[in-house]
Amino acid sequence: MDIGGTVSWRDIVLADPRTGMHILPALSASNQASDFLSSDGMRTLLEEARQSYDYVVIDLPLLGPVMDARAVLPRTDGFILVTEWGRTPRRLVRSLIEHEPELAEDIVGVVLNKVDFRKLAQYSDPGGAERYMGSYSRYYQVDATEKV
Repeated sequence: MDIGGTVSWRDIVLADPRTGMHILPALSASNQASDFLSSDGMRTLLEEARQSYDYVVIDLPLLGPVMDARAVLPRTDGFILVTEWGRTPRRLVRSLIEHEPELAEDIVGVVLNKVDFRKLAQYSDPGGAERYMGSYSRYYQVDATEKV
């Protein structure tokens, strides 16, 4: 498939040498993203990507005010819901699950990012692994300046 009729998506995929992941960057920030996500071009792109890769991950905008996920829903196997520690309102997540059952039933996991490990122990059971994060924080976190 040609993106925009000129370049194959395979020609613009970026490979991260450290992780081995391949990334297809977004070409533009369009106000009509849901139109693109539900288009025949996206269907073809995803079909071709599935033939080349074990996993195809689509990073979508947040679900609250924007429902691009609904546009791509028929072409996916599932969703991983990413929430931000201390920022994503529980009410928003609960509302999504209650009012968007077709999306909710396809959620295969949840990622809680930007976790404050110092505060995490407050929410764990006595003896829970989270209580030991302070002791082993170096083990669980990678220094961004350190070369792997």
